[in-house]
Amino acid sequence: YLYFGNAEAIGGGSSAATYAPINALVYHFDDASGVPQDRSPNALTVLSASGIVSTPSLIGDGVRFPGNGRLNVADAPALKLDPVAGWGTSVWFRMDAPQADAYVLDRINGRQRLTLAIDGSTLRLNYTDAAGAAHTGPEAQIMLGSWHHLAVTSQNGQFTLFMDGNAMGTLTAPAEPMEGMMTLGAAADGTHGLQAELDELKV
Repeated sequence: YLYFGNAEAIGGGSSAATYAPINALVYHFDDASGVPQDRSPNALTVLSASGIVSTPSLIGDGVRFPGNGRLNVADAPALKLDPVAGWGTSVWFRMDAPQADAYVLDRINGRQRLTLAIDGSTLRLNYTDAAGAAHTGPEAQIMLGSWHHLAVTSQNGQFTLFMDGNAMGTLTAPAEPMEGMMTLGAAADGTHGLQAELDELKV
């Protein structure tokens, strides 16, 4: 009944219309320009993109970070981490070699900082709260040469790391809102460069 006989069905002509409002940001990384476009209804802006390479990937095309590139996503109200309503992000990830303290995701706002980092083949979630206190989070071991689905959720001060649908652990921090630019593939200042592939990012 999706396309035939259902007057309320949403047409497929607009990909943004197929996403619920809960999807604040959607990157397929399939854009011919090399700069990803947000396919969610918000159509959020990429602040800057450098050094990233479009490549055939898990689902259509994806993006490869060669170690000296990064993607900065401008801050927007839709991306706000609300400790009561909850917040989450997910991405498909693959790397072929161990990393040297590389960042998959980095978000900074004042003293607050949320990072998803890889050292060797160990993935780790870290959070620094608004008072500057560091909270070291759960870890997961990445298998080289394989695609993994990574996700982070946050609600009421509980930050949980998921890999391939399994909860790897939770860190507890003050329940506080967070805003700020998001960086993929490196730290916000360009250090901690990642050498890996990403596909299908959602927030």
